[in-house]
Amino acid sequence: MRHLLIFGVFFFHSLNTQAQTLNIKDTIQRRMQSREYWFPDSLLKNPEFQRRIIPKLEKVSKNILTYPHEMRDNYYWALVDLYKLHPDSKSQGKIVELLLLGCLDRSEWLRLHNMHDLVRLAHPEDFNARRLEMLKVLILHPTLHTTPLFPLVGKLDWPDGERIMRNFFQNGVELLPDDEYRPGGFRASPKWRSAMALAKKGNEEAMGYLIQKAKAEENRDVLYDIFQDFAYIRSRASIDFLIEQVFSDFEVPSFGDTLNQSDFSAAIASLRQIVKGLDRIVSASAHNKEIIRSWINQNRTTYEILPEQ
Repeated sequence: MRHLLIFGVFFFHSLNTQAQTLNIKDTIQRRMQSREYWFPDSLLKNPEFQRRIIPKLEKVSKNILTYPHEMRDNYYWALVDLYKLHPDSKSQGKIVELLLLGCLDRSEWLRLHNMHDLVRLAHPEDFNARRLEMLKVLILHPTLHTTPLFPLVGKLDWPDGERIMRNFFQNGVELLPDDEYRPGGFRASPKWRSAMALAKKGNEEAMGYLIQKAKAEENRDVLYDIFQDFAYIRSRASIDFLIEQVFSDFEVPSFGDTLNQSDFSAAIASLRQIVKGLDRIVSASAHNKEIIRSWINQNRTTYEILPEQ
């Protein structure tokens, strides 16, 4: 009787697994036919769905640039979500390749989103020789604006890419014509973006240039964006600069329902992502300046930098 019960449980479990697999297969087929590239987390987290969907998305990629804007947007979002929820490095590498192709999208808005997502998400192990060559072609593209990709080179063990960044840093323009009258327009320039990549690799000259520009910046909105650039770099020099801002009492005047901004709050928002133990102190103290500053003073020379996720 016990053996029959075990067999029954196993049998029904097998049927349920088979039904779930068929359901996932059917769902993918219907979504691909209708070009509906949006998937809920419940599907994205399912290993069977992940295994089946990535080859389908690779096929879609051959024609994706000819699809309407909204479909392309949903497709790229699906790739990003799938990358974040998929632990398999081989599959993540394929997703990175598809996003690299998306950096050629005819929509500047979608191109920029794909480039920023790659810089934020991609890991060194995602890049084989083919993908490095694709990245090189994009970085050196003669007409498209691809400087947002430059900081990604700082993550990679890629001598050729580092050489290209050094050339841009030494000879690249500091302000592109289209950005001449835009606050913080220099942050989109080849010089700034290549400096970010080199600073992430430990280049002191590049880091010194970034700090010099940051100290000269008077527009607080731009300066707080620079804080995020420094958080990405994650070097001792970039973090020490952010720590200095924690002890600034400058606050941006607020009007009406505008959220209060300050050097302190912007610096802490960046530092808590990258300094071990700081997020716990900020949360436990309810953003109390005195407590946070005291902790930072005690750990100013001994803090640990969190590894990138």
